[in-house]
Amino acid sequence: MRTEYILTLTFLAIYAVTDVKRRTVFWPLGAAMLPAALLLHLVFRDMAWQAMLLGMVPGGVMALISLLTGGAVGAGDCLAAAVCGSMLGLDRIITALTFSMILACVSAAFLLIKKGRKAHKDQLPYLPFLLAGQILCLLLEYRGG
Repeated sequence: MRTEYILTLTFLAIYAVTDVKRRTVFWPLGAAMLPAALLLHLVFRDMAWQAMLLGMVPGGVMALISLLTGGAVGAGDCLAAAVCGSMLGLDRIITALTFSMILACVSAAFLLIKKGRKAHKDQLPYLPFLLAGQILCLLLEYRGG
C-alpha cells in the first residue's frame, strides 16, 4: 500500500474517532499533516507541489460553504478534506468526497425515516463517512477501476 494512503487512513481514523466521541478534532494533528504532505511529495517526487495545492481546493470549498451557512459544515471536516487532498491529489479526494457524501445522505435518510421530524436537529459526524469514502476510493483504485 502506498505511503500516502497509510498516512491518510491513519489520520482519518484518529479524526473520525474524535469526531464521534467529542464532536471536535485535534487541530494540531491536521496542521502538522499539511507540511508532512509537502515533505512526502518532495521526498518521493510522486506529485508536484502544485498538484498538492490543487488537492486542497475541495477543503477550501467546504470552508467557504461553512462560512456561508454559518458553520453547517464543521471546520474540522474542512481541514480533514484539505489534508486528504494534499496527500492524495484532486482526483482521489473528489472520489472520496463523493462516496462519503452518498454514504452520509443514505445515513441521514435512514435517520429521518426512523426518527421523523425529530431527526432534523440531529447532527451527523462527517469524518467517519469521509474515512469510509476514502477506503472505498482505495478499494476502487486497487481493483483497477
